[in-house]
Amino acid sequence: MQPQETQFETSDADPATFEHILCAVDGSRGSKVAVEQALTLAGPAGVTFIAVTDVRGSGAMHMATLGPQHAEEALARAEAAAKDAGVETSSILRHADDVRDALLEQARRYDLLALGTHGAKRRAGVLLGDIAATALHRSPVAVLLARPAPFGNSFPAGVLLATDGSPSTHTAAEAAAGIARRHGASITLLHAGFGAPDVRRGLVEQQALLAGRTGVEPPILELPGSVAHVIVETAHDLSASLILIGSRMLTGIRSLGSVSERVGQTAPCSVLVLRG
Repeated sequence: MQPQETQFETSDADPATFEHILCAVDGSRGSKVAVEQALTLAGPAGVTFIAVTDVRGSGAMHMATLGPQHAEEALARAEAAAKDAGVETSSILRHADDVRDALLEQARRYDLLALGTHGAKRRAGVLLGDIAATALHRSPVAVLLARPAPFGNSFPAGVLLATDGSPSTHTAAEAAAGIARRHGASITLLHAGFGAPDVRRGLVEQQALLAGRTGVEPPILELPGSVAHVIVETAHDLSASLILIGSRMLTGIRSLGSVSERVGQTAPCSVLVLRG
């Protein structure tokens, strides 16, 4: 099953969904994908790249997740990619004892934090302090976990909007409309479960919103099963290049049940988690 073909024309005048993007770089393959996708989503303000070094100790006790030289090289590669893409850029090189805290503190000044992911399983990622998992827990702004698009597709050609039609998911629907308008993406609405009449009404209202914004009425899928599992499996089936989902900003024990976190850690494609 493939996403429906988009039938409207896009324009360079269509505004970017995210005006100020912060993209973390560390020279890894995942980081390279994050750079590419951040540049794709960039607006006139461009992208700010950040590399955080965490060298600690000396001699036999010398440790670093990312050393200064590698950080500078990663920033230089990202800046070169931005130049080739014609995107304005700036760079930040920081030292911090905790990379996660440094990234999240800096992210407060932006609309979107873009990160590469190495595909670690959710529970291992949380327990090991994985940066992507921490961002899903605590980021004050939207988070893009970047993964390569499925073979034969491009980012963000096929958007899977996971929604229950409620007012709290309106931000996600608006973002999907903006991405579709600007990038010629198709959209599929997905609701895990068969909802009450008010849920169905909300889904139809979002469908109408997206049709009005893009000129194409997106299909609605209502599928039974565990929410996170249904989202991930549907993304597989559609060969989606981007899952778009809202977040209720759960913390502590409650966050272990966060749908957006489970999807972010196990999805086959990039995941954009909206806040608010």
